[in-house]
Amino acid sequence: MNKLEYFKDLETASKKACAVVKRAAEKALKTRGWFSLAISGGTTPRKFLSILSHEKDIAWQKTRVFLVDERLVPTNSPESNLGQAQKLFLDHVPIPREHVYAPQTDMPPDQSAEAYEKQIHAVFNQKLPVFDIIHLGMGTDGHTASLFPGSPHLEEKYRLAVGVPPIGNPALPRVSMTFPLINAARIVFFLLQGEQKAAIIEQISHGQSRLPSARIQPKRLLYWLLAK
Repeated sequence: MNKLEYFKDLETASKKACAVVKRAAEKALKTRGWFSLAISGGTTPRKFLSILSHEKDIAWQKTRVFLVDERLVPTNSPESNLGQAQKLFLDHVPIPREHVYAPQTDMPPDQSAEAYEKQIHAVFNQKLPVFDIIHLGMGTDGHTASLFPGSPHLEEKYRLAVGVPPIGNPALPRVSMTFPLINAARIVFFLLQGEQKAAIIEQISHGQSRLPSARIQPKRLLYWLLAK
């Protein structure tokens, strides 16, 4: 099921995103006793991560946080998704450090992706892990995670994570979750802002897009949260 919601500003959309995360956490903790959350980087999620860092009603000690994708740069780099997540969110909630999972940035992309895939498998102990909720962004070129137009990884059927050669802005090597893993999640939500993103969503909603973001088709629930 797809849900498309529009918001007057990014703060309001980010608050809704936090509410969606909170509900998912409550259900997961009652059902399974722990909660899995995957987050993305970029500029748009900063408000969301900041608001989430003040959420007191989530059992953070029973939460495991993963990165959807990462640029292979040191954590103290402004381009690091993990660095941003730590500064805005992770350093402010009582999540055990061993419950935060991210690609290793000191090895080549393919090796880092293989190691990250092993981490994910070890946590879930499933052939195809099912996250409680995954947060995504989208570029003006329609890419999501680090899955860009024209990439051979768009056709990946089996891997959970893949190494991505230098691409994007800035052009850096990356590791990204794949469509099979993302689409297996119980809930996926996009948090987006701006008219360009609205136009892409319009194309996707009418089945008129072959962009990477159009391939996000979870079997359960997909939210599009769009701010002006």
